[in-house]
Amino acid sequence: MAAMGFLFFAYFLWPFFVPLAALLVETKTSRRTLFKGFTIIGFLFGASLYIPLLINQDWLSVTTVKGSILYESTLIYDGIIPRTTLRIVYAVIVAVPLLFSTVNSLRIFGALIFISVTISAALFAYAFVSIWCFFAAILSAFVVYIIHHEAKHPPKS
Repeated sequence: MAAMGFLFFAYFLWPFFVPLAALLVETKTSRRTLFKGFTIIGFLFGASLYIPLLINQDWLSVTTVKGSILYESTLIYDGIIPRTTLRIVYAVIVAVPLLFSTVNSLRIFGALIFISVTISAALFAYAFVSIWCFFAAILSAFVVYIIHHEAKHPPKS
């Protein structure tokens, strides 16, 4: 149950909510349109990762490897799309709206997310999901800074 709760955030919420959050703060119409597309794609992609696990909970096993939690899940993409490609798609869905935001602090956050994904994939491929989510949780502290900073310095129209 705890693993499914964790994967709700990792598999579904991040690819949906991050583009949505970027959309909600974006002021430029062209970028808002782009971010709407990423939000829809993120929702569909996240749902396609998570919902099958809700239906088939035996598709998920949780073990520890080298002191990290390994979430081994069967995905509907298995045998069709390599996991590395899925990770790239996931990273693009999450990072692009941040990197292309007109809000400077979101672009910085997007760069930090991209760097953490790259480090996690390169050094911790054996437990990518949990390691990257650990980095993402730490980086979420930057969101607190963004909220406080933007409240004090709202973007000029």
